[in-house]
Amino acid sequence: MLIRYFITIFVIIVMFIITSFMFNIKLPSIRLRIKWLNIFMILIYAVNMMILILDKQYLLIIPLIIGIGLINFAIKYLSNTKNYILWYTIIFLLLISQIILMRLDFYLAFKQLFFIILGIFLRFILLYTKFIWLNSKNETLSIVILSILICSPFIFGVTKNGANNWVSINNISFQPSEFVKIIYIYLIALYFAKSDLIKPFILTAFVIGTLFIQRDLGSAFLYIGVFLIMIYVLTQNIRWVLIGLGCGSVLGIFSTFLFSHVKSRIIAWLNPWSDVDGMGYQLTQGMFAMGTWGVFGSGLNNGIPTKVPYVTTDYIFVAIVEELGLIVSIAVILSYLILGIVGINISIQQKEYFSKYLTLGCTSIIVIQSFVILAGILQIIPLTGITLPFVSYGGSSLISMFIMISILEIIDNDINEANSIEMFKEMLWKIKILKKFK
Repeated sequence: MLIRYFITIFVIIVMFIITSFMFNIKLPSIRLRIKWLNIFMILIYAVNMMILILDKQYLLIIPLIIGIGLINFAIKYLSNTKNYILWYTIIFLLLISQIILMRLDFYLAFKQLFFIILGIFLRFILLYTKFIWLNSKNETLSIVILSILICSPFIFGVTKNGANNWVSINNISFQPSEFVKIIYIYLIALYFAKSDLIKPFILTAFVIGTLFIQRDLGSAFLYIGVFLIMIYVLTQNIRWVLIGLGCGSVLGIFSTFLFSHVKSRIIAWLNPWSDVDGMGYQLTQGMFAMGTWGVFGSGLNNGIPTKVPYVTTDYIFVAIVEELGLIVSIAVILSYLILGIVGINISIQQKEYFSKYLTLGCTSIIVIQSFVILAGILQIIPLTGITLPFVSYGGSSLISMFIMISILEIIDNDINEANSIEMFKEMLWKIKILKKFK
């Protein structure tokens, strides 16, 4: 039980080091801070995994070795990139994800570890090819791919939790709407860069309408939120936001009458205690789990988060609160705030409108999705059934998030390269002037 206090202290130190990179405060050199960050991240992972191994889960020695190797490699490699704040924050989220998934379901955690390695590999490919698709700006091909992806559940669809938003082909299942996000943001950025408002409205209506038919209301409202943020940044007109909120409200009201699973979620949200063993079971079990152990949590393997339905996906944050404690949970929330701040900063730096809107869209998706699912768990809004980025189990979600973060990194690197070239040209120009004076 004492180990939980040390883990909490290690997490506080890690978050302090990550946030210190964002401010000009008098601390040891960046290289030394990166060294300590590496040590404490490995300590967090190793200590938690050893707790599970000592609980006779000996097979966890394999992911322990792989995980320590990945953390060590990632920290040292990323220290040479400009985007280390972005990636260190993601490493922390992936770290927490692996710890809690290994505790909840060994098999799912192993699969998630595979998707993490795949995402890292994909990041290298996208970074070194500079994601050729970004520069192609091929509108027609993008629309075709988006249409195929979003309509594929009508042919190969599998219904889960009331929504027909999964595709299953030869025992391989994935969620097309996760990859539609990337193409949607790409197309909206293309249109907004040309100050075109008609096509974005048509595209958004098509995407939201299709998701509504598939009964995937969580994703539909996510697209509405992202579109409203982007159109407000373009027009600086609050009326568009109010109109969008009105349309979203109407859509929500209609969905309660049309879809029984949506109605059940809203009833459970309004009064979960009216049917504790039925509609309110997930919410009430989540509240019991989060409210039992307090600031430091129960300690890994001492809680009973498996009583909560969908605890590896929608409700994984509940398991973090119960076993790792309130402070670690706040660190997770803070991580999404850091991702939002870094993403917005990258967007602001862009001179080209396409890059500005693309980075804004990617950042909006990550931040809105994070806080929508967190708000649902905390009963601020009804549950939406979407995943917690980089933490919840899910290959489709994780890979799409890796792609969006890679896009942010590519565009940020491009602007830095452009600035370096301009500085070099300016230096040459000054040298020529000096020669003339001589």
